[in-house]
Amino acid sequence: PYVASESSNLPEYFSMATSICEEEPDGSIVVIYNIEGEWFVGTADSLDGDEYLPGMQLPTLTYEHEVKALLSRRFNGRWTKPFENTTPYMCFVFTYISPYLNNVLPILSPELYLRAIINTENGTELSHGLVQSMAAKMNLARVTWSEINGASSLTTRLWNMRALSPGLLLRDLNDNRVVIPNPMY
Repeated sequence: PYVASESSNLPEYFSMATSICEEEPDGSIVVIYNIEGEWFVGTADSLDGDEYLPGMQLPTLTYEHEVKALLSRRFNGRWTKPFENTTPYMCFVFTYISPYLNNVLPILSPELYLRAIINTENGTELSHGLVQSMAAKMNLARVTWSEINGASSLTTRLWNMRALSPGLLLRDLNDNRVVIPNPMY
């Protein structure tokens, strides 16, 4: 997505007439995807905060273990249960927050927030409304979001943003995305 330094720096193609605004949680990106009928958890970071880069030795313990344990506790020992009735062509993108991460705010218990669902057959991202609906049916948490109607609505949302949040993610009706970093973060 486009990164704007403030709300007045939005790109010309971005329509604020009606857009969705999500607060960015302080966490790590996790994807859950299917290959040949088997579900996998993909992460880029290890629990000690080191990033994995291609060619490096894999960390011994990744967020994969934590995410599977969290989902297993919630779904009677079956971490894949929420994904079993979905098409295998969906990639679920989450933000994972945990007491083990170097969070700005203290986190008492881990949480997994569904951020997006991508159709891997054609590369398209599902609409905000469809992701909301699927998250509710699958019993998965979503990030805090609100509807923005114009610049004054966005300014109000920016003023009400938590000081320790990394920023806001805006998405217009044409699925254009803009990130506005929190200058106080």
